[in-house]
Amino acid sequence: MGITITDIISILRKIADISLVWMIFYFILKNIKNNVKLSMLFKGVALIIILKIVSDWFGFVTIGV
Repeated sequence: MGITITDIISILRKIADISLVWMIFYFILKNIKNNVKLSMLFKGVALIIILKIVSDWFGFVTIGV
């Protein structure tokens, strides 16, 4: 019962996945900090997502569509 090639490939895929997500978040946050328009866009998208979650939670049909 040792580590197989499949286990190693699975671990490498997970490391690559985490690294890519980290890099994407890093560049997004870096650009938001330096760019006012991108910051406003990010806040707007975040607001829409929050409104969607709240409307689904309370069962609001008009907003949740």
